[in-house]
Amino acid sequence: MGSVGVKYEPYLVTLIIPNKFSDNLKEHMNIEKLNSLARTDFTNFIQSENNVKYKIVIPFLQSFNHQDLDLEHAAQGSRIDINIGNRIIVETKALNINLNNHIQQLSDYSSKELPVLAILTNGKHFRIYPPQWRYWRTFPEKLIYEFELNDLGNLQLINRLEKILGFSNYENEEFIVHIEQREREIIETKREIEKIKKLKIEQVSELNGEINDLKEQMLEINEQIKMKEAIIAGVNANVIPEVEDKIKEHLLPIKKTQAPEVSYTTNQKALNPFLDEQSEIEMVKKRIPKWFSSPGQANHKILVTYFKLKGNHNSVQLAELQKACAGIAYFSTHYHKMKVIGKKNHGKIFEEKNQQIFLWEPVKIFIETEYEKFQKP
Repeated sequence: MGSVGVKYEPYLVTLIIPNKFSDNLKEHMNIEKLNSLARTDFTNFIQSENNVKYKIVIPFLQSFNHQDLDLEHAAQGSRIDINIGNRIIVETKALNINLNNHIQQLSDYSSKELPVLAILTNGKHFRIYPPQWRYWRTFPEKLIYEFELNDLGNLQLINRLEKILGFSNYENEEFIVHIEQREREIIETKREIEKIKKLKIEQVSELNGEINDLKEQMLEINEQIKMKEAIIAGVNANVIPEVEDKIKEHLLPIKKTQAPEVSYTTNQKALNPFLDEQSEIEMVKKRIPKWFSSPGQANHKILVTYFKLKGNHNSVQLAELQKACAGIAYFSTHYHKMKVIGKKNHGKIFEEKNQQIFLWEPVKIFIETEYEKFQKP
């Protein structure tokens, strides 16, 4: 081997007397040249295919120490722009040409030459394919790298490219190992992406369920507000259910002239939802069988828990029921709607006296009968 004088600069090896490339020099990629390519100014750049080839693509390949480039390589009636040892082929297009329109052309060349890597570029945009990757059925799916020219300023990217394009790896065929590693990386990453997407779809379903629950809670809160507003309106109009109960129970036998004055208005029934008991009884009789057949409903859980606590007794302590139903979301709201007669209530089945909960007398026998049916297998 003849003597070779070498001048070292940062990331750059320049041969002063270029007699023969040494193995030492081939091991280094030219990072400075790649960074320079990344800064290419396209303002007055001639857009022809040849200009792209000689000003960008060939310097790009030379940056990875490829020197023996077969230009316009003959391939069974066609010509491949650049062929490197029948292992890497490069198809070059004019600046800004849409590469999507030329993927099939590169695929056809690859089926004739059987390279390990096939590169498609228009100077600004690069795509790298391993045509013999059998995991994917179509050529476009076999893409392992896609980047812009200005991405060559990214050290992480060019280190990755060096593994599959670097001449030293090309000589000892280690670049094939790196290509296979990249293929496995892509497969695993896509699997992980699918898992993440599946998880997110499941989360969307859960979030929609939570949103619906929140909307239902908002409806319940609005109903409670309306109910409380109705009570306030009733008190302001002198329509008080508890007072009317006392009147019915103790004062109705007394003559009207002797009874305390009570103001009744034409819209008394609208302000007092406790007047129409018969309609409430009919509604409860329709709903109770459905509740017993719907174990997921809060009404079902509260009612069954009540019966289990009651046993052979006539009532259950309110605190005891609250404790037993602690796992039921919005128990207080559901329970309230099961002990009142009013618009949008669940149905009156309970009545409360001195912190003791009884079955509402008008429907007590019916509910107990339905519970016995529910208990039978």
